[in-house]
Amino acid sequence: MSIWDNEQLARFNVLPSTRLTLGEGDTPYFRTIYDGTKVVIKNEMANPTHSFKDRSLAFQLSQYISNGIRRFVISSSGNAAISAANYVAKSDSEIDIFISNMIDEGKEEDLMKMESSRIRIHKGPRPKSDAIKFARDNNSMNLRGSIDDLALTGFKTIAYEVSIETPDIDCLFLPTSSGTSALALHYGFEEMNMKVAIFVCQSQRVHPIAMEFDKDYEEKDSSIADAIVDRVALRKPKLMQALKKNGGGGYVISDYELFEAQARTGLSGYQMPSFNSALAFAGLRKAIGIEFKFKLPLILVSGI
Repeated sequence: MSIWDNEQLARFNVLPSTRLTLGEGDTPYFRTIYDGTKVVIKNEMANPTHSFKDRSLAFQLSQYISNGIRRFVISSSGNAAISAANYVAKSDSEIDIFISNMIDEGKEEDLMKMESSRIRIHKGPRPKSDAIKFARDNNSMNLRGSIDDLALTGFKTIAYEVSIETPDIDCLFLPTSSGTSALALHYGFEEMNMKVAIFVCQSQRVHPIAMEFDKDYEEKDSSIADAIVDRVALRKPKLMQALKKNGGGGYVISDYELFEAQARTGLSGYQMPSFNSALAFAGLRKAIGIEFKFKLPLILVSGI
């Protein structure tokens, strides 16, 4: 299976010969009880590089390659870079990847295994600005998901699958950094005529979107959810409208709440290896503790 098997993507003009796939999409889901609440869990860590970024990068790169573009740049806290490197390796294109000095050691190790003459890794203190400058100076396409609308399409396939698998869900909790995935899901559900309240979950260190809805938190200089890095959130105005439209919102999650959420996933029979993905579980717990009017939440295990 791949996202290209989804009939909703048939309307996009991507040449069959340039459709990159590693078998992303069609991820497993199951119903369970979490913290006393009936939930649906969709496991995006089952994607080829263990992140929902595979969906976005598979479409984004394929579309550009279909248009004759072969040189790419990306800056990333880890997972998007790993995903992009794996898809570029399947193509005749090349990419320069900019990562932070603070990148997770395991993710850096995975990336370095991919390094080649076509996949070049650059490490420094300002990966985002370095990537923007490099793309401009070297006539390369910057795969910047926070501003590139092509990045939305692959993420929409989650909503397409959910509309068939579990059409009875009425809200969704997910971790988000730039807000791209959350906005894409909103658009995807609208295309499938589903009204779903979306709740974004961000860390105590970085929370430019969730802070507009959640005032019960303390500012901290660090977080164990290290994939939430976008302090600017350029999609924030559109995302705010989307979240409010169906009664969604956001939650700022502390490290303590992450530890608690991770422990409770184990009690529910589901092991959560990533603190970043545990943000969604913690967000649901926080929502239930305040006021919860929804009947069936979906928790997205993003892998970020």
